Amino acid sequence: MSALTNPQWKDAQIFRSTFTFKGEVAAGVDGTVSHWKKRTTGHSVAVKTANSGRSTILQKEIAVLKKVPPYEHIVSLLTHFQEWQPVGPALVFELAEYGDMISYRKALRMQEGGDGVPEMTLWKFLRDMSLGLDWLHNRIGEPHVHGDLKPDNVLVFSPPGWQSQDVPLLPTFRICDVSRLLPLSENGTFRGTYEFGPPFAERRVKQTPCGDVYSIGASMQWFALGILPVMSNAEFIKMKKLEGGAIPSLHDLKHNEAWRAELPPEYRPLDASIDFQKHNMKLERPVPPCSHELNKWYDKIIDVKLEKRISSRLLAKKVRSAGGYPYRDGDSEALL
Repeated sequence: MSALTNPQWKDAQIFRSTFTFKGEVAAGVDGTVSHWKKRTTGHSVAVKTANSGRSTILQKEIAVLKKVPPYEHIVSLLTHFQEWQPVGPALVFELAEYGDMISYRKALRMQEGGDGVPEMTLWKFLRDMSLGLDWLHNRIGEPHVHGDLKPDNVLVFSPPGWQSQDVPLLPTFRICDVSRLLPLSENGTFRGTYEFGPPFAERRVKQTPCGDVYSIGASMQWFALGILPVMSNAEFIKMKKLEGGAIPSLHDLKHNEAWRAELPPEYRPLDASIDFQKHNMKLERPVPPCSHELNKWYDKIIDVKLEKRISSRLLAKKVRSAGGYPYRDGDSEALL
């Protein structure tokens, strides 16, 4: 029986008497996410609650989630409570065992050693996000744009049947935080996170699904290399000094919204040699280069030219036609 049809989950007081609060999982501007465990079965769920003054945002998220049909690569709403203390509403989701991509990457690095992410994991991320975007953009009626795709908004779950205590190299990635999701017809200009947003020209016009595709490429760059997909702080400050005028501090570039919005997106190849990463890309912690094949697909989704950037429909089609991955070779063959 699903949570939505289970009467004992319909009332917040009954939920609190059935589940035990285990601790806070994450916190953001709109609210917090906490871990709750059912006393009788040990089943865990995540409960998202609103911060003071942010209830309207979560109400919108409920409305959007009700509109999006369940799908493997989109986080689904189990149920919700309008009345919740101290502030309602409360949204109930399946608990992501490995948190968001940031938490997962840390856990994976601790297990595997080194600074990079295994290539098979990057392929799995590309696959799952391709299918998730195709669902939002092409398969629920009118195209919808997420508008704020980034590592914080992708949750990581154990793959089906996973019993090991190890961190899986091939987890299930799911898009979350759809509170800003809008039909294409109602979409406005860019409203997401600057560091993972599309090129400047696209931010000044009505957002399209192409912006989501770029943000997945930007997130993939961060996932592989461990750095934000924008010009480095040092290079940006150097550029501003040459231009004359105001010069931001490091604090400004992290906390000041106006300065963050000026950081230019930066393309970095994923197949670059260690030497190139050190001396040309100025990476303090180089990572093992990915295959040229993976970089080829990464290039298709992060291309700054709209006419060259692949659509989510075509990307998902190629993923499906390859049996799950865009190409068969080496490690990838085992993932199909």
